[in-house]
Amino acid sequence: LDNCGWAHLNQINYRGSINVTKDNLQCEQWDAEWVKDILRWRRPDEWEGFYTQSILEGNFCRNPTPAFDSESAAYCYLAGGSSRLDWGFCDVPNCCLENWTGAPFPTSSPTTTSPTSPPSMTLSPTTSLSPTLTIQPSFPPTSTKLPTASPSTSLSPTTSGRPSSSPTQTLSPTMSSSPTINDNPGCVQDPDNCGCANSNQTDYRGSINVMWDGTPCERWDAEWIQDFLGEYLIGQDVYPEFGLEENYCRNPDPDYEDRAWCYKPGGSDGYLDYKYCDVPNCRSPTPHWCKKPDNDLCGCEVVKQSDYRGKINVTEDGDPCNKWSETEYYHPADYPMSGLGEKNSSGNIVGNYNCRNPSDWMSPAWCYTSDYDIDYCNVTMCDPRTCGIPECGDPNDSNNDCLSFLQAEECCEEDDSSCKCPLLKEACSKSLENSTQDFCDEAILACHEGSYDHDPNHVCTLHEQICVEFPSESTCKTAAEKCCPWDWEVQCLCDFYKFTDSQLQIGNYLALPWGGNLTKEYCDKELGNVMPPLEEKQKLEYFYNATGGERWLENSGWFNDTMPYCQWYGLACNDKNEIIEVNLKNNNVTGGILPLRAFSQLTELDLSGNKLSGEIPMRFASFFPNLVHVDISNNKFGGCVDMTFSSGTLYANYSYNNFTCASFKKYKPAPEALEVVDFSNNQIDQDASEVFQNMPPNLKELDLSDNKIRGSFPNPFPLFENIQRFDISDNNMNGPLPEFSRAIPLIKELDLSNQRQTEQGGLTGTISPDFIRLNELLVLNLASNNLTSFPSDLGNLLRLKRLDLSSNSFSQSIPTELGTLAGLNEMDLSNNLLSGSIPSELGNLAVALEVLDLSNNKLSDKIPSSFESFVDSGTSIYLKGNIDLLDPTPLKLCFYPEIDLYNDTTMCPTERNALKEFYDSTKGQEWTNADFWLDHYMSPCFWHGVTCDSSNTTVTEINLANNGLSGTISKNISVLRSLKLLDLSDNDIKGSVPSEVGHLSDLVRLRLSFNELTGEVPSDFFEQLQNLKLIQLHANRIRGTIPSVTWAEEDWERKDSLSFTAEYHSSFIADCGNPSEFK
Repeated sequence: LDNCGWAHLNQINYRGSINVTKDNLQCEQWDAEWVKDILRWRRPDEWEGFYTQSILEGNFCRNPTPAFDSESAAYCYLAGGSSRLDWGFCDVPNCCLENWTGAPFPTSSPTTTSPTSPPSMTLSPTTSLSPTLTIQPSFPPTSTKLPTASPSTSLSPTTSGRPSSSPTQTLSPTMSSSPTINDNPGCVQDPDNCGCANSNQTDYRGSINVMWDGTPCERWDAEWIQDFLGEYLIGQDVYPEFGLEENYCRNPDPDYEDRAWCYKPGGSDGYLDYKYCDVPNCRSPTPHWCKKPDNDLCGCEVVKQSDYRGKINVTEDGDPCNKWSETEYYHPADYPMSGLGEKNSSGNIVGNYNCRNPSDWMSPAWCYTSDYDIDYCNVTMCDPRTCGIPECGDPNDSNNDCLSFLQAEECCEEDDSSCKCPLLKEACSKSLENSTQDFCDEAILACHEGSYDHDPNHVCTLHEQICVEFPSESTCKTAAEKCCPWDWEVQCLCDFYKFTDSQLQIGNYLALPWGGNLTKEYCDKELGNVMPPLEEKQKLEYFYNATGGERWLENSGWFNDTMPYCQWYGLACNDKNEIIEVNLKNNNVTGGILPLRAFSQLTELDLSGNKLSGEIPMRFASFFPNLVHVDISNNKFGGCVDMTFSSGTLYANYSYNNFTCASFKKYKPAPEALEVVDFSNNQIDQDASEVFQNMPPNLKELDLSDNKIRGSFPNPFPLFENIQRFDISDNNMNGPLPEFSRAIPLIKELDLSNQRQTEQGGLTGTISPDFIRLNELLVLNLASNNLTSFPSDLGNLLRLKRLDLSSNSFSQSIPTELGTLAGLNEMDLSNNLLSGSIPSELGNLAVALEVLDLSNNKLSDKIPSSFESFVDSGTSIYLKGNIDLLDPTPLKLCFYPEIDLYNDTTMCPTERNALKEFYDSTKGQEWTNADFWLDHYMSPCFWHGVTCDSSNTTVTEINLANNGLSGTISKNISVLRSLKLLDLSDNDIKGSVPSEVGHLSDLVRLRLSFNELTGEVPSDFFEQLQNLKLIQLHANRIRGTIPSVTWAEEDWERKDSLSFTAEYHSSFIADCGNPSEFK
């Protein structure tokens, strides 16, 4: 104890002679009056005992306050200091816990060495490891060394809390020329974003530069502030510790102010012209002593040290222990969970010699010293506060907060916030009952998905939940303090009081700032507005100046003495000339929103489409008890917001801002009338369980789309019996779908799409048959998730207008029942793994369907011919990406530009299309024989009069002579580039011979005779017909010149088959009749 201190007891037992801090600063004598004053204030019931028991001697480093988390080791106050901030840790080493016997710390400095065999003294729950505290630490010191005032300087308390000094007063600088903010073990420091409460936020170095009400701060180097404070508080060269830069909120006066503050711009009175800033407090660390017992070093008394697994192998008398495997009654194999042996290299359990307790009746750990003799061992008792961790899933029935914390550590994965949150809330509630807040920040950390962003809204939400789940005066009092932090927020306190009194039957626990307890009678009285009484015109002037009124796009009438203010642009009044409407949308209104708090009679507020910024304080809603309609969309607001306005609010639009979290506070009067809330297109980064907690029950529309909401839906889902539109698309949700039919029975539009914005995102599982009970559903959008199946019964949602299940992981076939959704306008099943054939029943949807998207799946077989009905309805059809679909597409669809296969030559072969056009142009429906023409799927090679090559892929002949053809020849006949025979003779075809026929370069025989063709054959008609051997155009009314056809020797040999009788004869036959050589 002369050389070290126990770390697990915050070095409370150190009695050595170190008397300088880690920074080598000399320690002050403990009996110095100013040190006694601090200890008297901090430990009023015990401070005298520190001296009478010789705990505090000389100026040696000690720790008389181990229960304060900030003082986790021996420390001392600094020589020449004057306040509780003048202290520092000492460089005292930690002792090895193995040597601790469980004895309480000594009351005087040791004069002899410790005995070889320390007494076997155990710690019972009543044995104090440190003096018991019943008060919370108020503001423990930080390690910042402040300058000491010279004797001529007076900083006496004043009513305002500001120091009283003159410009000529100075402070004697006793600190180093460049002091820094040291580590604060009682606080998790983040000086850019928060300040430590235990140092009165002196460490805050962030950029907040407005007071709590939105008023900008004055610069610290303003002349009037220098005149008031004096040079000792101004200038970084003289007073750098407090960061008095620009006009940022700081606390250079921690002896009198408990948080960061600043002066008002243009002020003159240093006693009055200042206000606190809304700087959040940093979180506190987990108490260092609350750790799972190290059973290699100690054993827990609650289990009679049966958990000890250390290496002590002698009794308290020094006798060596026998090997457990050699004992008769407690063999290692029979007690595998008692640590009596270890497995050797062969896998066999070999007994050890170590002290253990395999029995359920002996205590503490013991061992055999012979075959039958046993003796106890001198095994250290573990800290009883950390013993008895409940099994996973078991309740913690004790009032020990540490055990709930350790249960969370033992039973939950590191990043499993949903597991940790309820256990840490329990730990927080127990710590509050024990008059501390040891584990509350850990609860905030877990319940907000592992992020502690210092937001007071999160702190309020967490403590409100604890008040409801673990109702008591201590939990609810803390919740009220966290949710209503300002003295003037009596309305907020009354809301909290009424809630706990009526809902939790807890009352008479909240104190008024000016004394006495809050009562129902007090809260039932008319509470005055927090703003000082002002005329309406004064309020308007304040609002106009604070929001850049001179730069508004429209400000007609404002401060026109000849026009009543109720007629000024954007305003409306009631019959008492009180402002009840403010409508300044799209008007270049700037600044913050707090100046509006003066208009307590407002019923309608529309500031949408402006440049308003900053945060909306939780208390803001309490300013407007009559507000019905509020629209602050399309601005630049950020931070967290309480979406509750008044009990009569119907419509609230917060969309297109930068809010990061939102909530409905349970303790506030329920906005039963609220029907529409739009929070879309913000930056809400919260767990879904937080977002949906305490939502108004009568909502009709709720839009949370385009945010960063994460986690899974609460199950059961909150009851919204009247909601008709719910949109939470474009977020980061995951997990299964809850049972919606019970919670939202009247829903018409349900959009849960696009939750895969992160790798972990996306709703999973199946769409349960529960959905078919949503009989009013018009829109169901579950696109871009990881859902795997949906029920065929979705076809029973007969009112459905839009169904979007695209971009999921559905691997089933398409249910035929979907064909019964006759009123459907849009169906999107694209980008899934759907397989099997496309149900022909989907063709029944042609009556109303505008879009059908089945693209990018694994569909097979043929496209149903019923899809041709979509041509008449104008439906857009998407089928690409289904590589197993069989060609061809039904013929009619190949001439329908609203199908994405329109230009796909595999699914819609060009020759088939050309033949279809030929059929239509020659009035195929009137032909004598049109067998198989325009069949939905049959190859044209099998159509009447059509012949293909040997592979049945290319058309080579069309022979439709004397078949009742009429109309005209289609120009697209030129597509049939492999055509060798075209015989359309002896029909009733009209018009001219298309010049495109001249593109059929492979044509050998062309017979168009005996029709009603007219016009002139183009002069270049035959230039590409180099293979032409026979042409018959007679019995028509056409003109032109046809060159002679020269026959080769081999052709002459086949003259009979070619109907020729002489070499070098032209094949042209005149209209005068057939020569005798032609049959």
